[in-house]
Amino acid sequence: MMSRILIGIAFIFATSTPLMAESEPTSQFFNKHAEGWHWYEYQEPVNRNQESEKTQPSPQPKALTPTETIEAQRKDIETKLHAAIVKPTRESIILYLLAQKALMDQSQLFSETWKRVVMTTPSLDETLTHPVDQNARHVYYDGKRKEMEKRIAALSKKYGLFYFFR
Repeated sequence: MMSRILIGIAFIFATSTPLMAESEPTSQFFNKHAEGWHWYEYQEPVNRNQESEKTQPSPQPKALTPTETIEAQRKDIETKLHAAIVKPTRESIILYLLAQKALMDQSQLFSETWKRVVMTTPSLDETLTHPVDQNARHVYYDGKRKEMEKRIAALSKKYGLFYFFR
């Protein structure tokens, strides 16, 4: 068994050409300078003015307004829903679910961005003027009650209140 392997290896070396022959692709690799993602390579600076003159952008179709985009998304998802209801095939339901997931992802991104904006802009945070935390609500209502008492005390100096009952 071992002799067969040695004979096979000897045959391979006997029939192959030398490793560093100039005609082989491997020799081109070994003769090159170090390159690849491990090495920084010098690149000629590109003149952006010449590049922009060469490639003139083709006229873009008219961009949709945000309202038109939302309307198009709404019509698209409704069409896919109706198609899934009329012909409940696997493909039509998958198309509807993918459209619904895309819309939900967009909605979630809007919600997260909304929260981030409110957290970083105190003037837009409604919980500062009308707190929702239980402890803060007690402080808020105590302040409102004291303010109301001050107003009533100020009004009682100018006006009187008569209460008639039977």
